[in-house]
Parts: sequence; C-alpha cells; structure tokens
Amino acid sequence: MEQESQRRVLVVDDDGIIRGVLERKLAAEGYLISTAGSGSGALDLLRDGAIDLVLLDLELPDQSGIDALRQIRLSHSAIDLPVIMVTGRDATESVIEALDETANDYVTKPVDFPVLMARIKTQLTLRDLHSRVSQSHRSLIHAARMESALHLAGGFAQEIRRPLARVRSGMNGLVGGLAAEDEAARISLANMDAALREADLVVSRLVASSADYRLKLEAVNPARFCEEMLTVLAETAREAGVKVEMKLAEGLPLILASPPELKQVFLNVALNAIRAGGKDSKVVARVLEQRVPGDMDLEASRMGGRLRKGDIAVAIEIEDAGPGVGEEELQRVYDPFFKGRCPGPGAGLGLTLARNLMELHGGLFTLQNKTFGKGAKATLYLRAKAASRV
Repeated sequence: MEQESQRRVLVVDDDGIIRGVLERKLAAEGYLISTAGSGSGALDLLRDGAIDLVLLDLELPDQSGIDALRQIRLSHSAIDLPVIMVTGRDATESVIEALDETANDYVTKPVDFPVLMARIKTQLTLRDLHSRVSQSHRSLIHAARMESALHLAGGFAQEIRRPLARVRSGMNGLVGGLAAEDEAARISLANMDAALREADLVVSRLVASSADYRLKLEAVNPARFCEEMLTVLAETAREAGVKVEMKLAEGLPLILASPPELKQVFLNVALNAIRAGGKDSKVVARVLEQRVPGDMDLEASRMGGRLRKGDIAVAIEIEDAGPGVGEEELQRVYDPFFKGRCPGPGAGLGLTLARNLMELHGGLFTLQNKTFGKGAKATLYLRAKAASRV
C-alpha cells in the first residue's frame, strides 16, 4: 500500500494500556496515530483533523461504540472514513448491529495484530481505489463536456472568420481611396484594422484549442528554448515592471516537443505570470529533471501516451508572486473563456490551449498555489528523449 507513512489512524478505547499497545505497534508500521478514551473525544479529533481510519472500541465510558459510530456517519461515509470495530469475543449481536450501522469491519479482543494490520490495509486500499475511480469518472465527464464545448465553439469560430475577412478586405479598399490629407480617417481605419487582427487572433486560438491533430515532435534543448522565450518576453516584463529570473539545472536531457506549439504554451503561461504579480514583482522560471509527482491532482486522460506518476520528465516551472488562485478558480481555470485569475486583455483561452497542447505533446500541464509564500506555479512536464543530454 502506497504512502502508509502519511496515513493517520485514530484509536478509540477507554483502556489506556490497550491504546498504548496499539499506538506503539501501529506507529512502528509507519502510521501516524491519534488516540481518544471516549466517544466525545473521538468526535472532537475527527472535527479538528484529517483521519484516514478509525479503530473504535464497542464499549466506551460515555456512550456505546455503536452510538459513536452513528454520530461519525453523520459527517463521514463508510467510503470516506473506514471504521473497524474492536469487540469482545462474545459480542456477536453487537458486531452484527455495528455492521448494519455501516462499520467496515471488526476485530476481537485480545487483538491479533497481524489480522488487524491486514484489515487496516484492506480498508485503506478499498478507500484509495474508490477515490481513484470516482476521480477518473468525474474527469472523464468533464473531459467529454469540454470536448463538446470546444468543438461547438470551434465551429462558430470558423463561421466568424469569414465575415471578419470580408470586413478587413473592405477596409483595405477604403484606405486606398482616401485622400492623402485625410489623416483622421486613416488613423480610425488603422485602429479598426488592429481590432480586427485581435479578433482574428482570438478566433485562431479558439480553432487551435478545438482542433484534433497530431504534433510533429523533435528533439529540443529545453535550456536553450527557455532562454529564447525569456528574451522574447524581456521587453514585456520590463514595461510591466516585473523581474524575470531563470534557473537551469545542469545536464538536462533533450525533450520531445513541437517548438511552435511549445512556444505558444510557454508564452501564454509566462504572460499570465507577469500580469498576476504586477509591478515590482518577480517571475521565476526553472528547468529541471524530475519524476512526475504522485501527490498532484491530475485529471484523467484518454491519451495513452501521456506522462504518468513516477515517469522521468523535464519540468519547466513558472512561478509568479501574485495573489494565487482560489479553490473555486482552480476548478475552472481550464474552462474556455474563464478569466478569473488574470483580468485584462485576452479571451480566457490561454490555459485551455496550454493544457490541450501539452496533452498533444504527451506531457502534462498543472497549475497550483505555491507551497511557501504567495503566488502560483505552473508546470510543464515534457517527456525526455532517451539517452540524450545537453
């Protein structure tokens, strides 16, 4: 079972000796242990902190274990919080009643510790499997909805592009017919042309985000690529009053990427970071080699070649010093046209397009709040080219 050392077990028993024995033995197996001598004490601990499993004695001084179980189930389901009852050998009726009240399992006193360990591992494994299935189900539903929305929007975008082209063609004809001294009209038409170009760019991004195509991947030096991108952004960062810092690990492998699309992802994310921090802030870009972490809330993907937990990848991290991202926004930042994090220019397609293009690379895109200090961190995980180093 993965990550046992991070699991917290609550031992509830009015016998201090039994609590102490279970605490020592479970701690030796790598579990984090909390203890309570009563039902009310157990409920207080469940309100105050995250508990992964409860060992609950059937006989408690302030109430029965079954009554305590009923109260636990008011806020924690049998799937979310497994409860294993600890009973006497002659408590068959009480065991049946506890199981009817959605206890997950039981052990008898004196506790056979190997049996207890096996039952704890079984319950935590079942909990993990249910959580993964539920997450995959939610992610697939979300992906299907996103795909439908993007294809619909892409169809509308194609329809919009044709009248935009006719308007621009007509404006070009007007410019040619203006008198040389009609400067005001020329300026107005130039402004209108710039607005049309911006609208066409939005349409192009929307079409790209809804497209179903394969990228032509090639070997790319990640350090050189990021240095070139920061050169492109230098003037924008200077005008915004933002300092950009680059940190490169040594001996990086080459990555498999399509440079034009990867540039689009990097620029979208970096521009978001520059806008998020504001004047006198700093954006830090790091390039390093690492395994894809297992603690990220990664969306399920229907693309079989996508990077998975534990794979070796080159990570391009872009950190800003802005206010971070609210929990509600984190659930919506990839939705088309959502602009909650970075108000201002743009149509709200940057992160939608970034994630879609990273999936086409067989990579991953994540956005998280920084662990220390304020701000957010966007990470591009790209597959390394085998047996190749910079």
